[in-house]
Parts: sequence; structure tokens; C-alpha cells
Amino acid sequence: MRKYGGYQGALRTGLAGGILAGVVAAAPASAAVAGVSFAPAAVTYAGLGATSVVAADLNGDHFADLVTPNYLDGTISVLSGDGRGTVVAAPAIAVGAGPADVAVGDLNRDDRLDLVVANLLDNTVAVLLGTGGGGLQAAVAFPAGARAGDLAVADVTGDGVPDVVVTDHDAVSVLAGDGRGALAAPHSYPAGADPTDVTAADLDGDGEIDLAVTNVSTDTVTGLLGDGAGGFGPARGFPVGDGPVGIAAADLNCDGELDLIATDYLGNGVTVLLGDGRGGYPSIQTFPSAGGPVDVVSADLDGDRDLDLATADVRTHTASVLTGDGRGGFSAATGFPAAGRNPSEVVAADFNGDRSPDLATVNYTSGDVSVLLNTAPRR
Repeated sequence: MRKYGGYQGALRTGLAGGILAGVVAAAPASAAVAGVSFAPAAVTYAGLGATSVVAADLNGDHFADLVTPNYLDGTISVLSGDGRGTVVAAPAIAVGAGPADVAVGDLNRDDRLDLVVANLLDNTVAVLLGTGGGGLQAAVAFPAGARAGDLAVADVTGDGVPDVVVTDHDAVSVLAGDGRGALAAPHSYPAGADPTDVTAADLDGDGEIDLAVTNVSTDTVTGLLGDGAGGFGPARGFPVGDGPVGIAAADLNCDGELDLIATDYLGNGVTVLLGDGRGGYPSIQTFPSAGGPVDVVSADLDGDRDLDLATADVRTHTASVLTGDGRGGFSAATGFPAAGRNPSEVVAADFNGDRSPDLATVNYTSGDVSVLLNTAPRR
């Protein structure tokens, strides 16, 4: 997960030292919470220190695949989905020193998905261009800012070409894409102290891409409004819970405006920031979670057409679900065992073709991914 990289290695160090290994009681995998249930997790090995995960159809077979960067061995792993809930790993691919995060996008506009990897230890961003059928060219590295731990892919320059945004030391850096797969030198913008995670979305409704960043040492989320040409205004901070790590954007209260969700790793909570459509967040509320949540994703997990939240819980080895009421409120969290050690990121995708979102976690200490198939009846 990008989260480990952006947290100055504190989480990773804690894992290595065993201080995060405590387990608290979690709901059994067959249990349901407000209409949500999952089959027992199916685990597939990825690589040493698998730290982040992204879901995408890389080989064009219409099934979700997974990609993990493996921090401890300098590689990424591609795990191909079979459409029945199983993923199969291919040989790992070298990308650089300390890969901490991965994202997908069509960087050279050939209608094939490419991969972008943030390498924390050599301060580079590696690009692996897709060749079709799931094939990838060798990684090409481009300089990034110091401590390149988390990234997002979006067209922030307004030229129709995907760019890369990567967390830096107290900043975010923009690496503009040239449409052929190369990235320009980084241009940095202050983003607050110790940026941990970044998401790119139109937060103020002007049609331009903005950024939101978690700042773990100041317990804030900062928003940077984009000008559509690759520039960003001054960071504006909003208070959240204790130790914010992961961040995501979604319309949680069905008002047509994007909201933000931050995981509070130290406070065992999830903070919801309801947006006003102008880049402000007049309503901020924290909901109890469990187990050191470090990543969050939104999806309609119970089929009621309201977005729910799922977190990766590094201390309890679970994926927790908080069901949404469609007004920005959420239930208490219930954890489902990930069957791997220290989950660091979670994604939602349909892994078995039943049109229901399932969950997958990447588990840092055990170096594997867990797929949890959604068994809740659709309403």
C-alpha cells in the first residue's frame, strides 16, 4: 500500500518489529452485517512485502486482475482473474527499489492499460507499458520527488493525456505525461506535513482535477484545487481523526457532490468529510472502526444502492465493512478475516462475474492477496 510508503516507513517498521501483530476478535467470515456477507477468503501468494493492490482487466478477458508492488524484493506481481473468484500469479517483474504503490492508466493512448509504480527507496516512478493480452514492457524509471510513496493517475494538465501525481516530502509532485508513455520532471506543490495518501478527483465541480491528501502527523486532510493546467492552489487543511492514512473520494450522501473518506489508523476510525461542491467540507464526522484501518474503498456491498465502506485493518488482519444510509452516515464496523497477515490495502471489484462487488486485500507480512466473494443476496 501506498500508505506504508507515505507513513515514513513507520507502519512498515512496526510490522517488522512485531508491534502491530496483536489480534482482536473479528466476525467469522460467514457472518453478515446489515445484509453483507462474504465467503471465506481465498489467498494467493504475491511477493515479499506486498504492500498495495489495484484491480483492473489487464488482459482484456473482461475479468478483474490484481497487481501488487512487492516492497521487499523490488518487483510487482500480476495475478490474473479467471472470472470465478480465483487469481493466478505470473512471475514477478522487476520495477525498482522499494515499490510502494501501483496505479493503472493508458499513458500512451493505445487503448491498452499501462502500470505506474512508485518506488520509495530510489525516488522514482516506473512505467510499464501494456502490450496487449496482459503483456508488459520492461519498466522505465522517471525521477520523482523525495519519498515517492503514493500515487494517482489523472489528466491534471487538461491536455487529454494521463499524468502522474506522487506524494513527496511535505508535498505532491506532478509528472506530466507526454502521451507516449514518458513522464516529465516533477513539479512539486506543498501538501501539508507527511503526506500519506493522495486521491485525484473533481472536488469543486469545475471540471478540473483536484487533489486530496492525508497528513498523518497533523491529523488533517488537505485539499488542493486544480487550475486544469497542472497547477494547484494552496493546500487547505481539514481536521480528521487520529493518524489519517488512507483516503478516497465518493458521493456518499447522494447530493451530486464528491465527499472524502479518511482512515484514522491510530484512532481506529473512519472520518467522512461531506463536500459542499466548492472544495469545502462543512460536515466532518468520524465513525468507529477497528484494528488500525489503513485503507478504504467505497462500493454498494449490500445492494441497497447506497455506498458502503470497506477498510483494510492492519492490526486485526481483517477487512471491515461499514454500511451506508445514503445520507453520509454509517453503521458500526464489522470485520471479516482476510486470512492473511496485516492487510494494507483493499479494493472492490467483481471477481466472479455475479455483478456484485467483492473485496480483495493485500497482506503485507504474509505477502499475499485475499479475495472475499460477496455472498449477500441482491435486493
